[in-house]
Amino acid sequence: MSRAGDFGTLTQEMAGAYESRVKVLGELVVDTHKMLDGFGKEDKERTNEVSKLLKDFDKTHAEMSAQLKADLAKVKPELAKDEAERVGTTRAEIKQRVDEASKMLKDFDKAHAEMSAQLKADLAKVKPELAKDEAERVNQAQIEIKERVGAVTELLDDFRKEKEEAATAWQNLVSTMEGVRGKKAPTPVAKEKVKKPVAEAKPVEEVTEEEAATPEAAEFQQRVFEYIADHPDGTRMVELERDFVTARIQMARILRKLMDGNKVEKRDLLYFAI
Repeated sequence: MSRAGDFGTLTQEMAGAYESRVKVLGELVVDTHKMLDGFGKEDKERTNEVSKLLKDFDKTHAEMSAQLKADLAKVKPELAKDEAERVGTTRAEIKQRVDEASKMLKDFDKAHAEMSAQLKADLAKVKPELAKDEAERVNQAQIEIKERVGAVTELLDDFRKEKEEAATAWQNLVSTMEGVRGKKAPTPVAKEKVKKPVAEAKPVEEVTEEEAATPEAAEFQQRVFEYIADHPDGTRMVELERDFVTARIQMARILRKLMDGNKVEKRDLLYFAI
């Protein structure tokens, strides 16, 4: 077969295929129209059903509303009565609580007045004792102040004595050195008399080393030591002055000798036997 024959055959086949497709498309269009018509009918039916349901719902809602209104009209008097009773009960409870609070306040005021009167009476009873305690406290404070003033005075006396002895030793040293150089013979410088402080109660004569070494002085020193030993809680300077009727400066020298001999020690304002 020639090429022209082949081309003709191909053309006929293409024309036949086209006609078949056109036929199929026509049938598809017809089926589509039928389907759309079915959908329209179903949609209309569903719309009618929904409209009917809404109408039934509105009717049922109206019937329920009417029934609720009727029921409410029946129970409204009872509700009003119950509310009135509740309000009355609440007011009665409030009044009762107010009365109870008022009674409690009156009882509290009465108890407070009785307590105040009792406290005043108790205070009147203990007032003399309080005044006595206060007077004793003031007296004790004055004694302690006096003791501390005495201790300070004692320290000042010791300081003046040491200063005086140092000055005397220095002057003696200077005098001795001048004598060695041949300017003049060494002349001991006499000890200047220390001026008594104003706080000293009475003048005390100077006690020399010879007097301090006498049996009487040693015996007196032993008596002071035994007195301190009999007071394990400590002894104050003012107690020693009072019980031995001895001036502070003389008692201070005795205590100094006892402390130098490691027989007595001082803690704050108290003296203890070792």
